[in-house]
Amino acid sequence: MNDPVVTYPETRDRHLSVSLLALFALVAFYITLPLFLGQSLPDSHDIIFHIFQSDQFDRSLREGLWYPRWIADTNNGYGSPNFVFYAPLSYAITSALRHLSLPLIPAVTTAAWLAFFLSGVTMFIAASRIFGKAAGLPAAIFYEIVPFHLLVLYERGGYAELFAFVWFPLIALFLSVLSEHPRKTAFIGLGLSYAGLILTHLVSAYMFTIVICLFLAHRFLRSGANWKRLPGVVISLLLGIGLSAIYLMPAAFEEKYVNIDYIRTCIIGDYRKNFLSITDIPSLHGFQLEMRIFAIVDLLLFLLIMSFAWRGPEKTKSRDRSFFALLFVGALLLTMPLSRAAWAVIPKLPMIQFPWRWLSILEVSLCFMVGSVFSADGARAQPSVNLKNATIIGFFVFFAAVSLYFVVTSALLPDSLLRRVISVREYTPLWVTDRDRIMSEHPVKKVSTVAGTAACGVIYWKSGERKIGVYASTPAVLRLSTFYFPGWEASVDHRPIPIGIEKGTGAMLVDVPAGGHEVLLRFTDTPLRRDAAIISIISLLMLAVIGTLYDNHEVRRRLRNSWVRGKSDE
Repeated sequence: MNDPVVTYPETRDRHLSVSLLALFALVAFYITLPLFLGQSLPDSHDIIFHIFQSDQFDRSLREGLWYPRWIADTNNGYGSPNFVFYAPLSYAITSALRHLSLPLIPAVTTAAWLAFFLSGVTMFIAASRIFGKAAGLPAAIFYEIVPFHLLVLYERGGYAELFAFVWFPLIALFLSVLSEHPRKTAFIGLGLSYAGLILTHLVSAYMFTIVICLFLAHRFLRSGANWKRLPGVVISLLLGIGLSAIYLMPAAFEEKYVNIDYIRTCIIGDYRKNFLSITDIPSLHGFQLEMRIFAIVDLLLFLLIMSFAWRGPEKTKSRDRSFFALLFVGALLLTMPLSRAAWAVIPKLPMIQFPWRWLSILEVSLCFMVGSVFSADGARAQPSVNLKNATIIGFFVFFAAVSLYFVVTSALLPDSLLRRVISVREYTPLWVTDRDRIMSEHPVKKVSTVAGTAACGVIYWKSGERKIGVYASTPAVLRLSTFYFPGWEASVDHRPIPIGIEKGTGAMLVDVPAGGHEVLLRFTDTPLRRDAAIISIISLLMLAVIGTLYDNHEVRRRLRNSWVRGKSDE
């Protein structure tokens, strides 16, 4: 990066113009137009799952839970701790829209539009401040319409992944700024952005953590950045992890209680079966064929950008442009069978499941590079600006045509599937060894007596709390059609009692004495979850305090220099 053309948060324009915001909003609306017209969502791989999760998350919030952890209706009504393991932020956004009186499907549709819109905004901010003002607009427009971004919506149905695209540019921006200057806005922004990505989509956060490590190695080892800046970057990132601890710690330490390995071992999720290869293109169709074709097109654009960026008498070699070029190549290799050794060596990489997920990182780097060749320094170094612009515009037209293809041909979900109940095997508690028995049970009786004699009636049955009225003529054992998982607590007439676990089904069992009683079951925070919440609060406070004080010494130095210059002028 050529320092004279870089602008930092303290010296930039404070607001995007209304016209630019309107442009990004219109592009996002164009991409999501079928969803608004059809009042439905794309008939894509995972979208039914995300509709269901959005509805369950909102239901829990409306019942008074400030952080939902348990899904009530999955697994034939036996429930599941999905929100212990699935990042909450995208569902929180949908719930916020529903609280504005939007029904479920319009809320999810509006959230998808918002994800594309915000992606354009954040890419504009990041590219224009890393490579110069001229880089922002082309990078942002490309970012909204690049093919894999569209595939995530129309073929993958990756609802949470759409919002991950919002955070990638911001993290890149704050990393770039903070590695060179002690800016408090960058310090706070990096921590918040990194936490936001973790709380949005953990797989994307893991992938981008690798990108962050590569950036720091590139900047401090290869580009000779001031090592005094590294501690600030690391502290900000650590505080971002701490801020997300409320989700991240339970997800990491309680996965031993569920069948999470199913993600990696099932046929669909085995990374070894999901590499991209051009040799199998003739036998493919649909999503698999589209990914390969679009990856080839991305590669062609990358090669043209490389040609333009490194031509001319000055041969501009921006540090950041070099990094994004290397990132593009690395991400592309990780989608291909050539990278099998890396997948076998890098810890937890197989949990990504699909090597082609790296196309999202590939296209992030591609869009930054598109912006870089329109930047002021890039333009001065190019003797063939018209050819460059014409070529980039040609690819822009192609990507616009691709987006039009998705908009015109997208199939929408029929009404009968929009509120389908979904069961997810990998989040089923380990105590459930006979899941087929549970799934075949019909009708499901919420409470029954398996020992003794008792009459039972459900007083209420909420996502995280159930109350049952019992009259037992003898001591009895009640069976509740809810899986046991750490956090469930039971009481009889406000006195805590232990919970038993039925062998095979994992259903909860509670003992009640003879007589009339009220049995209450609540899904509470374990000590780990409470500690995680405390760590998040402390991290937020530390981020604010350290960030506020972070560049005070720089301010004092500037004031001191100004005073010295003033005395010299006298």
